[in-house]
Amino acid sequence: MKQIRIFALSAVLIFTVAAGEHDRRGAAASSAPQSQQSTPTIASTVDREISGIERQLVEVAEAMPEDKFNFSPESLNLRGSDYQGVRTFAVQLKHVASSNYFIWTPLTGDKVPERIKDGNGPADLKTRPTSSSS
Repeated sequence: MKQIRIFALSAVLIFTVAAGEHDRRGAAASSAPQSQQSTPTIASTVDREISGIERQLVEVAEAMPEDKFNFSPESLNLRGSDYQGVRTFAVQLKHVASSNYFIWTPLTGDKVPERIKDGNGPADLKTRPTSSSS
């Protein structure tokens, strides 16, 4: 568990340093006066990047036709293929969400929700999420 925490902290640190450097380069190239621009913090940089990824995942989930949500290449029964046990699209989305709990809760001090037992997400979650915009 300690190795996961160290890896996660290292990844966040590397990511935020790289993102901060990108922001500084963009700010230097901007024609706006320096006094009007605020220096991004590590927290604001991480929040912006995570929010962007979250938005992309939600858009992908909403764009997937409902009849394809539980698709897995295993169901194609292709001769010579090795798709045995490949996650469905729905389980992959649950995997991303569940993995975030396992990665971030040691850093935040929170607990993983009881419904999440492994990286495949809650087994009782069977329906497609509804769009918040509809």
